[in-house]
Amino acid sequence: MKSNLMRINPKVLEWARKRARLSQDSLAGMIGVSKQRYLEWESGRSLPSAGELNRIAFHLRCPVLVFLCLGVGRALLLG
Repeated sequence: MKSNLMRINPKVLEWARKRARLSQDSLAGMIGVSKQRYLEWESGRSLPSAGELNRIAFHLRCPVLVFLCLGVGRALLLG
């Protein structure tokens, strides 16, 4: 595994995308990856690089740190 891969919380990624009212396909296009690659991040099967995570944060208008919150509970995401 590459050292610049970022361990993110896939549920936070999904929450932020839905909050921004973007489809998986449109966000993937905005950050320059295939929909399949994006789906792997949101399902937790793969990890984005630091650069990809920065682009995600930019397009979803969220600080990068939000995606690194691995222990965020479901109640916080829904609230």
